[in-house]
Amino acid sequence: MTAIPVLLYHGVSDSPDAWAVTWSRLREHADVVLASGRTPVTVAEVSRRLAAGEAVDGLVAVSFDDGEAAQLPAAEELAAKGIPASVYVTVGYLGTSGYLDDAGLQDLAAVPGIEVGSHSVRHVHLDVLGRADLQMQLRASRAALEDRIGREVRGLAYPHGAHDRRVVDATAEAGYSSAAAVRNALSHDAEHPLSVSRLTITMGTPLPVVEAFVRGEGRRGETRQRLRTRGFRVYRKVRHRLAG
Repeated sequence: MTAIPVLLYHGVSDSPDAWAVTWSRLREHADVVLASGRTPVTVAEVSRRLAAGEAVDGLVAVSFDDGEAAQLPAAEELAAKGIPASVYVTVGYLGTSGYLDDAGLQDLAAVPGIEVGSHSVRHVHLDVLGRADLQMQLRASRAALEDRIGREVRGLAYPHGAHDRRVVDATAEAGYSSAAAVRNALSHDAEHPLSVSRLTITMGTPLPVVEAFVRGEGRRGETRQRLRTRGFRVYRKVRHRLAG
């Protein structure tokens, strides 16, 4: 299988934040990507090639989840180096403290090479939702983003990475052609275009680990979910129903 490293970031901050990376660390990672000889693309392009059965050799992708305000200057820095990025925005977070507002979202969409995608409305586990709420999370978030940036949104990142076959089918029905999971594994040429594996990068991820990821070293994402993953999904569904 051909490995595709798809890096997943959240915050970018020089303040203590376990989920973030510092600005200097992000720049180091950008240098690693550029030195790798791989071609940086968006997650949408990875999905497009997977769907078309085209070659994915030598690709690398960078993505951000949630739509934090710092992701705008981060995307601008990456674009200036020739690295496109996919930024998945939680619509319900727009305009709240620490997150993009409408003007920031529009500026983000104007950055060359940037893909703006949906991260749902409320950042909930989609696989525990009933059909109506699931469709709302998928369709309303996409429509809200399209209204704000004035262009089509076809990419989604599943909040918490939570999805199953029902969610994948609903994602396709809602008009998405690309979707990102998590799995903390390398994507590869046998993956579904609506279930692209990503590697979470945080403050605690050592630089040699990122370098190994970009070289394509590590576990590949499963095309069939592990028993532990299925068991945890059942647990979350039961808990969700009991909570009403």
